[in-house]
Amino acid sequence: MKLHHGAILAVVVGALAVGFGAAGQGNAAPVHRASPQAVSPSAGFTAIYPERFLDSRTSILTFGPIQPNGTTTLDLSNLVPVGTTAVVFNLTGTNATADTYVSVWPDGQPRPATSNLNLRPGEVTANLVTVQVSAARRIDLYNLTGTVDVVGDLAGYYAPAG
Repeated sequence: MKLHHGAILAVVVGALAVGFGAAGQGNAAPVHRASPQAVSPSAGFTAIYPERFLDSRTSILTFGPIQPNGTTTLDLSNLVPVGTTAVVFNLTGTNATADTYVSVWPDGQPRPATSNLNLRPGEVTANLVTVQVSAARRIDLYNLTGTVDVVGDLAGYYAPAG
């Protein structure tokens, strides 16, 4: 018996469909998904033309590279309106002197156990970050090891509709 490619594909797909059914049941179990969180109709995202608000290599901010095991606080109150709950920005790391990571979180909160940017010496790495801001519209950046320069380009913010 000669099988065509389409028939082979149908047999493989059929076998996969049977194999993914619930164990011990003749029929596949229904898939249950969590209900998505409803977004408040009074809150929304405002996109802006990207604006560089952070560059530790230049005079935009004068703190220089983030030091090992160092935290830097950024005040965004001159960039986003009162009531802003989160910001979206492109975070770029450069000039890392050691394998490291950078974490971003709302000022005044405990530092998370996760990273937003992972870096190696000689690499320039970027990542789009969405982070809550404190009521004062501040965020913190932490660098684990070595020193690293950071660049931030604000892309937008979340705030109640006006």
